Amino acid sequence: MSDEQLKKLVELKKELESKKANLEKELELLNINLSIINAAIAERSFVTADTLLKPHEEKQEIKIEEKPKPNLVRSEKILDIDGYVLASMNIFDDNHIEITPNNELKFKEDISPFKNFLIKKVFEGKKSSDIEEGRPAEKAFSYEIKKDEEGNIIEISLKNIDINDDQEMRNLNGSIKWTLKRIREKLKGV
Repeated sequence: MSDEQLKKLVELKKELESKKANLEKELELLNINLSIINAAIAERSFVTADTLLKPHEEKQEIKIEEKPKPNLVRSEKILDIDGYVLASMNIFDDNHIEITPNNELKFKEDISPFKNFLIKKVFEGKKSSDIEEGRPAEKAFSYEIKKDEEGNIIEISLKNIDINDDQEMRNLNGSIKWTLKRIREKLKGV
């Protein structure tokens, strides 16, 4: 080790010892402040013996009401003209629908007919019209799109759909079928 290196090590040691001394002083001040705060808390929070001897009120149990799980009303397949299953559609009695595209149709949310037609025109249009008709936000149409780790659409969940309105169900089914059919054609390069 050279004299220069030894000199730098000695300087570094002095700096570290100085920092250590400063930290020890700071720690001592922190301990003094904590003991003052603890004394003030103890002085203000004195509890009398009769208070300690009173039986504690029993804690009331708070029960959270669980919503009953929705029942599956029916399942439908959305088929292309050649019989190819584009998607499965599960319809539940709480007016929500889960659509699962065929796992062979790997597509992302930004694909043209999905984003521009199904999301923007159909879903957002339905949502807007429900709100314009005065439905509260929690009762208006809403949707959720679930994706896999790669960003491919694996499920579309629709809420607040009148599953008993045949016209609404036909329109919805037709829009989804048209979109998935175009996506299939696009992916096949037809």
